[in-house]
Amino acid sequence: MQSIRRASLQFIVALFTLAVVSLVTNCSGDDTVEPPPPVPTTITVSPQAATLVSLAEVVQLTATVHDQNGQVMTGVPVNWASLETSVATVGSAGLVTAVRNGTATVRASAAAAVGTATVTVEQQPAEVRITPGTDTLLAIEDTVQLSVEVVDANGHPVTDVEVAWESWDSLVVAVSADGLATAVGPGSTSVT
Repeated sequence: MQSIRRASLQFIVALFTLAVVSLVTNCSGDDTVEPPPPVPTTITVSPQAATLVSLAEVVQLTATVHDQNGQVMTGVPVNWASLETSVATVGSAGLVTAVRNGTATVRASAAAAVGTATVTVEQQPAEVRITPGTDTLLAIEDTVQLSVEVVDANGHPVTDVEVAWESWDSLVVAVSADGLATAVGPGSTSVT
């Protein structure tokens, strides 16, 4: 009888030892949970706003991609697009080129992440070209019609610009609001 008890006790001890070994094996770290891989979540475009004052002027935009934890991701391909290509175009590397006056939204995207910048094209006069550049009026009341072209820094015409004419010596030449120069007296002067 005692041998049966001893055998039963040994079996119970062996079973308990096996259960403990199994429990230790299951908790050994083989079932660790890996963090999810980084995913593009937000994009910051810099600068977020830019104003171009000449047609064909350019500005370089850059995109910074962040993952779901707010960490910067490198080497992520970014797609660029202008939502108003008649105003500004954008190249594959984020270089924006002014096409005409107006405002364009430029978008950078990577996977589901999107960032935007606003680009305003607002031409500014850089040069006033008067034609003809010189002229000689041979008699009092002789006239010459002057014309003007206003251009931006890249030589593109600026439209919808108000032009004011002025003679440096109105006793020699008078000039009207539409650029008609009239000889008034002898001498030489400039019209601006």
